Amino acid sequence: MISPGVGKGVLSGHDPSSLTKLDLSSRNLTDEPFPEDFGCLVSLEDLNLSKNPFNVLPPSIKNLSKLKYLNLEYCTSLKCLGLELPSSLETTLVNYCTSLNSFLDPLNPCHLRCSAFCVDSSELVKRQDSFNNAEKISSGVPRWKLMF
Repeated sequence: MISPGVGKGVLSGHDPSSLTKLDLSSRNLTDEPFPEDFGCLVSLEDLNLSKNPFNVLPPSIKNLSKLKYLNLEYCTSLKCLGLELPSSLETTLVNYCTSLNSFLDPLNPCHLRCSAFCVDSSELVKRQDSFNNAEKISSGVPRWKLMF
């Protein structure tokens, strides 16, 4: 079960299996106490984990079979995203994830059919650009939209 400290009472009084939207932004989630049992949130469609200092997402996030929207903006310690992402995902925000250097392996087949929006994720763009997976969108700030 998700630790009561995670989300600081967000889940108290609610049946976790019926939640469709969960905002855990700015909750100081790190790799150590990051809940491994997100899989019990079977109805979750919208998850906001922005502004948290974790390096990786737990593998159990793949069990969120209805998740469509994942916000990871300003997770400046996040280093990689990959096979732990659920196939139901439609949109992922990784804007300002300045340490992110890998979003899937562009050389391997992928089960995802989602869009990822990246503003100031320069480490990721350096790597992904070399595989022609990034499409530059012109504006005042460099940003990329990755289609998988």
